[in-house]
Amino acid sequence: PSGTPIKLTTHEFEFLKILSRSAHKTVTRSLVIEQLLKDPNQYDTRNLDALVLRLRKKIEQASAHTFPLKTVHGVGYVISKISCDD
Repeated sequence: PSGTPIKLTTHEFEFLKILSRSAHKTVTRSLVIEQLLKDPNQYDTRNLDALVLRLRKKIEQASAHTFPLKTVHGVGYVISKISCDD
């Protein structure tokens, strides 16, 4: 919302691309992992959790706004409606 550019890693950028293709719909963790070209059977999901945590921190620090990424526990992630009124 503040228009501040944020440096992203390749995986962070790809993660956002995956979610943006399914705006306001839940994207499963397995689909995210698969789209990141990882083998879901061998990928440590803690890596995905760490990626999400880093991304949230980067966005919050750069823009002073909460990133509207919601975790759907046991399922995946969804980007909720963005509000600039915060």
